[in-house]
Amino acid sequence: MSLQKRLLTQSVANRIVQNRLDTLLRKPDVPFTSASVYAHTFLEEIEYAQIEAQGKPENWEKILGILEQTLRQALIYGFTESELARVKKDLLADLDNAVKKASTRESGDLSYQIMSGLNNNLVFQSPQQEKEIFSSFIESLALKEVHGAFQKSWEPDHRLVMVTGNADLNTGNVKPEDHILAAFYKSKTVEVSEPENIAGKSFPYFTDPETSGKIVRRTDLYDLGITQIDFENGLRLNLKKTDFKANEVVATLSFGKGRMTEPQNQPGLSELTERVIQESGVGPLNRDELDQALAGKNTAVSFRMAENSFTLDGKAVKDELDLMFQLFYAYLNDTAFREDAYTLVMERFRQRHLSLSHSPDGAMRLHGIRFLAGGDSRFGLTSYEQMQKLGISDVRNWVSDSLKQDASELSVVGDFEIEDMIGLAAKYLGSLKRSERKSADSLRQPKFPTGQRLNLKIDSEIPKGLLVLSYPTDDMWNISRTRRLSILAEIFSDRLRETIRDKLGAAYSPDAYNSPSKTYPGYGMLNIIVSIKPEDAEMVAKEVRAIADDMIGKGISKDELQRAVDPMITNIKDMQRQNSYWLFTVLKDSKYHPEQLEWSRTILNDYAGITLDDMAEYAKRYLDNRKAATVIIKP
Repeated sequence: MSLQKRLLTQSVANRIVQNRLDTLLRKPDVPFTSASVYAHTFLEEIEYAQIEAQGKPENWEKILGILEQTLRQALIYGFTESELARVKKDLLADLDNAVKKASTRESGDLSYQIMSGLNNNLVFQSPQQEKEIFSSFIESLALKEVHGAFQKSWEPDHRLVMVTGNADLNTGNVKPEDHILAAFYKSKTVEVSEPENIAGKSFPYFTDPETSGKIVRRTDLYDLGITQIDFENGLRLNLKKTDFKANEVVATLSFGKGRMTEPQNQPGLSELTERVIQESGVGPLNRDELDQALAGKNTAVSFRMAENSFTLDGKAVKDELDLMFQLFYAYLNDTAFREDAYTLVMERFRQRHLSLSHSPDGAMRLHGIRFLAGGDSRFGLTSYEQMQKLGISDVRNWVSDSLKQDASELSVVGDFEIEDMIGLAAKYLGSLKRSERKSADSLRQPKFPTGQRLNLKIDSEIPKGLLVLSYPTDDMWNISRTRRLSILAEIFSDRLRETIRDKLGAAYSPDAYNSPSKTYPGYGMLNIIVSIKPEDAEMVAKEVRAIADDMIGKGISKDELQRAVDPMITNIKDMQRQNSYWLFTVLKDSKYHPEQLEWSRTILNDYAGITLDDMAEYAKRYLDNRKAATVIIKP
């Protein structure tokens, strides 16, 4: 057997075990929140296999036991026909999809694959060649071969068992190493049983809608290649057919008002809602059963929490568009809220909070971002202690009405036929009973902490800190202003590199960017972020403020402006060849903000027309050190 076929067989075995670990993850009372299994070759010489998991420190013995028993079960009994069939479907679908997308591969990705092949003594192959070589091989794989490949990976009779983190391994006079070994050998006394060959469930599990929605308006914007369809039930369908990526279709279905309506007395509910729905599957299918039902498919839909809406983001291939709409339909009409998903998500929050609280970037996410919004709990991350006050009923009560009642906007971009997409939208979404979302007259406003300062101390031995200087700007909707502020930030970033890194000789990572809000009128900021040595915090802050004063007092040179604008225009031209730009920047929310369509027409000329006078005006108006807010984080 060739090296590639041997590695592929090994990969099939690891995928099956990974699926088992993923299934365990979603069961109640499982002591870990993530787990993985893999095999690798180090420096082309040393082959090794590894199985690992992360969880609470006090549960390390239980985690070790489950890993040992999962591994031993696979080594002794191998796999089932249904497990092998699932992985085969996924691999064959990947090969088929790669062929369909081959014509629009990006040169950067191709060059990386070629160099990677050379570095690993492998021959670079086209997707068509890989399909021709490996499809029949994958189809022919038998359980005995896959089991044998897995046993071969773990053939050496030695094991390295590691427990890392802050687990307490001190138990009287017993050495930590002996404690770990005792737990390992204790697990080996537990009997493991042969896995059952359980047939997977199917999707969709419902009958298709009997009636289609009525179209009340069609608008074709020929210069942009955009079609807008309005249905009687309030659904807006925005379509743009592209040839940027063959066989790729991306979509976002938005409804309700999202994070901005998070109750003031329930901080963290937005993120909890997003994660619980993502991990709950849909209808009668839990997350693992849904994944099994979609084996061999290149279509997925996930629930997301946007600042101004709830969204279902979809990705599909051309011949699976029906499936994408069936998933949209199921999530809207049969949303699942599972207790085991809530338990898993909460434990992940706990681990994340422990990790973030010990790093400067984490402290910024936990405390700094919220400080810059005047303490508004819709910004930044919520502490685990506050998250514990929320239950799954809070999630259900908050989001259910929007899922079932609010009018929606579906935007789709990619390789599809316009009329086919209109028909699918009419069938699955156009007849749902919906009502327009209410106005946001009572919207709570975040408040920028003008001239204020936040000093944060973190518990860490690593001598690394973070400086954030934020200048209040404005919201996004004056697009001319927003674009000029983005160029001002680029120039500021360039000066940061020259001053902080070159002049001071420090290996810092400075950056500057403008962050305008699309949701909150008047709210936005130009952020300066610098990783620092803790003892240099005040000195670096002084240099940053000096740059702002200098940009106001001495102005900006023509060369600086050109160095900022030219790359921006190049990036915009590349961006306009990406499906994601048209989906999320132009089409999404265009039902309520049609000016976004005009933005795509003016973006290049507007950036090219930015002048030194513009920069002088915006620097003077916004780079006021008296108004800047400061966050300094250090050990």
